[in-house]
Amino acid sequence: MSHIIVVEDDVHLARGFKFNLEAEGYRVTTFDNGADALELMQQAEAQVDLVVLDLMLPGMSGYAVCEKLRELGQEMPILILSARTLTEDRTRGFDVGADQYLTKPFELDELLSRVKGLLVRYGR
Repeated sequence: MSHIIVVEDDVHLARGFKFNLEAEGYRVTTFDNGADALELMQQAEAQVDLVVLDLMLPGMSGYAVCEKLRELGQEMPILILSARTLTEDRTRGFDVGADQYLTKPFELDELLSRVKGLLVRYGR
């Protein structure tokens, strides 16, 4: 069973992600800030297969979380979900190591399809 980390400070969205991803058969852990998520992902036993990451987080931006994960050699796929729609926001996301970028609002089917595609592509 693939383990997905969702880093989203909007409690309602995080609950919705968790519910729908678990309904697809994934194990999901949610965090409302980047620092706590990073702490877990640095533990060897965490075995994270994919990260769904918001950009506008308290304390540490999603950009910083993504960049730090890549600096630490973490190679799991990262899907950024953000209300930021400008080209420079998407470009920065890719520059810090994101694999995909999906803007809010989005269709649930598209999110699930991207998650599945990333997991298959990365063999997770």
